[in-house]
Amino acid sequence: MDSDSIAHDAEHDAMVALNAMGTFQNYLQHADAKVSVLYAVLASSAAAVLSAAGDTSALFALGYLAVFVGAGVHLTQAIRPRLGGEPTVSAFGILGITERLPADAAAQRDEAWAMARTLAGAAALKHHHVVRAIPWTAASVVLALAKVLWVSVSG
Repeated sequence: MDSDSIAHDAEHDAMVALNAMGTFQNYLQHADAKVSVLYAVLASSAAAVLSAAGDTSALFALGYLAVFVGAGVHLTQAIRPRLGGEPTVSAFGILGITERLPADAAAQRDEAWAMARTLAGAAALKHHHVVRAIPWTAASVVLALAKVLWVSVSG
């Protein structure tokens, strides 16, 4: 089915925009869930490093601190809300919500698409930082495992 076979009227387009808003809201929730998991993994790696006390070289401590901070920066950026620019007054908005729906379907469509674009941009930015945090978090786990194994072997 191609888009030419679909009747394009303002009511239909407004419904499509509202569905798109829901989809992008789900993308935001998925990114937030991933951030929560990565924060838990990062905290677990820190707990493992701290529990494996003993002689810790300055080089190891600095290396672990670097990957911990690298992961933390990206995870914090991912969880931080950024809606960009001034809030748009919209019946569908998070900020600047209106008291009434716009007068007609075309105005509703335009406001819904504006909010869908805002949510899409926020979701893309969150996922970008999640992707950037994964290698740093993985490195923190590898270093924590190495520390625990080293302490276990060296006794």
